[in-house]
Amino acid sequence: MVAEDIMSTDVITVRPQDQLEKVADLMMEYGHATFPVVDENNSVVGVIGRTHMIRTALPVVAEQIGQLGFLPDSYRFHGFEEDYIGLVPVEKVMSVDPVQVSTDTPVAEVARRMLEYDIGSVPVVDEGKLVGIVSRSDLVEAIVHPYMCGGDEQ
Repeated sequence: MVAEDIMSTDVITVRPQDQLEKVADLMMEYGHATFPVVDENNSVVGVIGRTHMIRTALPVVAEQIGQLGFLPDSYRFHGFEEDYIGLVPVEKVMSVDPVQVSTDTPVAEVARRMLEYDIGSVPVVDEGKLVGIVSRSDLVEAIVHPYMCGGDEQ
């Protein structure tokens, strides 16, 4: 079994120039923790997730309520030119060079990478283009459930 066998193909993506406000709206609408960031060629150039969003918003919120003291110094100043952090472009806070797998990567290797890097999903690429995504839920359905429940629907 390989990544292509278990991946979801209806991937919601964002672009580097999209604003964080859009990402926040997508997170609320779809409940996803992370989104691949793709360029105009549908190549994965990064990922953005809840942690990025929280790290971006926390200093602003803490400053507004006068609670900066609990934040590490590295969190205290966001350094964005935008007055409203919702207008900050994704490319300013996303992680670049994310873990990716190809369509023919064995599922065991996909799982190993997700565990090693403590990530909840991994983009699947074919010839440099995004074609799907494998989530922890996909792994549970593909490898955990069949081996722990005998593959029978409970």
